[in-house]
Amino acid sequence: MRRFKVKNKSIIEIILYVLSFGCLLLLGYEIYSCKYNEKILDNFIYNFTDEEFICDIVGDTTYEISINRTDKNETDLINSVWKITNTDNKKVYMVTTNLDGNACIVGLPKGNYEVIEDKAPDGYIRYSNKHTFTLNEDNPKEHIHGTEINDKIYLLVALVDENNIPIANEEILIYQEDELIHTLTTNIKGRVGLYNIDRNNNYIAKVRDQEYKFEIKENSNIARLDISIKRGTK
Repeated sequence: MRRFKVKNKSIIEIILYVLSFGCLLLLGYEIYSCKYNEKILDNFIYNFTDEEFICDIVGDTTYEISINRTDKNETDLINSVWKITNTDNKKVYMVTTNLDGNACIVGLPKGNYEVIEDKAPDGYIRYSNKHTFTLNEDNPKEHIHGTEINDKIYLLVALVDENNIPIANEEILIYQEDELIHTLTTNIKGRVGLYNIDRNNNYIAKVRDQEYKFEIKENSNIARLDISIKRGTK
């Protein structure tokens, strides 16, 4: 009986050793597999953020527009959607920033362009500044840096009639030094907001044929412009 028990114990120990060795082999394979997959992922991210990879090619020219989108701390932001319009032929191109906050498009025809952020990344306010420029032999590449609100403020415009009733769907033009910088449209409450407006600048708001001068004070965080016009006037 003793020999039989020892013999069975030896067999059991052998089985346990085999199972343990198999587990070690399996663990080693899993570790290698994870490292291998991590390497593949790193290579994918590297390729995804490579400058040549993110450029959309739309033609055979060398004219290019590149964009970098960051927050106020200069952290790169992914999934910022930008609208690029050739104002000569009205053709529209859309690009989206990658993990490095970059996007670019190459092969564009020369001409006049307008670029604006169409959709901000989730959780961020849209960068509302509009960029206008010309691509030609003297300026074959244009770079745009869009950033989050930092030293700029929020402007609220409220439009009412002579009876203090809000006027909806009214176009308001904002000028700076005789240059049109923003076109706004009032909502159902007669209001419209504008982010990213500079401090300490003299502005003019035009509604129909009337002009309203206003200034952003240095200590302001929010500026408000109240406009009253006669309903039905042009």
